[in-house]
Amino acid sequence: MIPEAIDTAVSIGWAIVAWIIIIAAAVTAALGAVVLGIHWVWRASTWPSRAWTKRADARDYREAA
Repeated sequence: MIPEAIDTAVSIGWAIVAWIIIIAAAVTAALGAVVLGIHWVWRASTWPSRAWTKRADARDYREAA
């Protein structure tokens, strides 16, 4: 009886550990997706000003040459 109880406790313990790992992986993936989404939105919203700056820099370089 005691060996079966220990075996059950160990099995439940490993199941809990497995769920913790699965949940941690899911949370990490979700946070990564949020960060990537914010980054994409930020890049898309600042693209016109970055493109304008690059054109102005190229114009200054041509004028200096």
